[in-house]
Amino acid sequence: KGYWQVHISDASVNGISLGQASEGIIDTGTTLVIVGDAAAQVIHKKISGAVNDPENGWLVPCSLKSNTGNVGFKMGGKTFNVPLADLVYEDLGDGSGNCFSGV
Repeated sequence: KGYWQVHISDASVNGISLGQASEGIIDTGTTLVIVGDAAAQVIHKKISGAVNDPENGWLVPCSLKSNTGNVGFKMGGKTFNVPLADLVYEDLGDGSGNCFSGV
């Protein structure tokens, strides 16, 4: 309630279905997408270098800013692809080369 909550009937990475449905919250002003824990785990397992940090959540290599792959979210029968480069949200700032994930 109060957010742009939608049903995501599937997620994909580079066009390959992950068979993962989830309720999601879409931040329409950014490329941030909040999905259930299971969906987030399956998506990040397909992103090379992604790690789940107990303090910071999902992290991805900042170098993905130059990646041409995408993560797709199927809603209302249509898949909306978000470039991996756009899901590299913010540098952790600790010199690790990791950034917060936008998922």
